[in-house]
Amino acid sequence: MVVGFALGWGEYQVLLPGAIIPTFSLENILTLTLSMIIFVGIVEELVFRSTLLTVMEERLGPAAGLLSSSLIFGFMHSGYHHPLELLYVSLAGIAFGMLFWITRSLPIISLAHGVTNIALFMPVPSFPETIIYLIAALSLLFLAMAYLGKKLPSKAAIDRWFRGKLQTKY
Repeated sequence: MVVGFALGWGEYQVLLPGAIIPTFSLENILTLTLSMIIFVGIVEELVFRSTLLTVMEERLGPAAGLLSSSLIFGFMHSGYHHPLELLYVSLAGIAFGMLFWITRSLPIISLAHGVTNIALFMPVPSFPETIIYLIAALSLLFLAMAYLGKKLPSKAAIDRWFRGKLQTKY
């Protein structure tokens, strides 16, 4: 959720869209949430990370696969006619791709992507000055839970993981 809110806030800074629901009624919130997670999050992540990234990694290697699938993801958003949006969404594609590398979980990246779009079109346009505090609070909560659960990986584990991901397959 932290990744989703942070990426949604960043994309808001690029596009400055308005909220797409007229009021914060339970019906509107549920409709937007389900639409963004099911139709945007699951569908786009199935196509771009679960399928395209996996194939591109096999053919080009992990780093080139991640970069190429992320650029394609960015260009898919060219309908906004905003060059900075293409760059931002390509970088978001890299973030989603790395999250997929870490988890290999379609539900997790679909949720992160859905939350990104929910944040972009609902709370951020409605509360642009205060959403950064929500992101900070969620980040601190995550770090506290990770520390307390001793889930933070060691530096050696992170180094091993990156070495494994960055090796090119021939």
